[in-house]
Amino acid sequence: MIGLHLRRIEMTDRDKRYEKTIYIVEANRFEQSALWQKYSKTTKWEEDLGGYLPKVGHINNRPICISVLWAEINGVTVMFYHPTSMLVCYDLIERWLKAECKNLVESFDSDDFHRILNKIEAAK
Repeated sequence: MIGLHLRRIEMTDRDKRYEKTIYIVEANRFEQSALWQKYSKTTKWEEDLGGYLPKVGHINNRPICISVLWAEINGVTVMFYHPTSMLVCYDLIERWLKAECKNLVESFDSDDFHRILNKIEAAK
């Protein structure tokens, strides 16, 4: 792709959540809220209300941005993200997430969220 640029973030104490992230879910705030409503009574779900809006890169000088939130679900760090910029490049976003989340096991969309819970349960 012409003009494709992947941006690395500067790590701060708050950004160490990336290092702890084991699973990623592509879900907007409504989908995340629906998942919380469905599963919070049967899981230990602790939301980190400090959201983050990283710029993950550029294509032809246009920013590619996502919204990121985290939750600890049964003791496992799960990141929820969704694209927020007018221009979206899922390949760029996925590469950026894999580069930043060094301990990432797998990523899912909101329809497959139950698979994360199954994997967390199986790992106990």
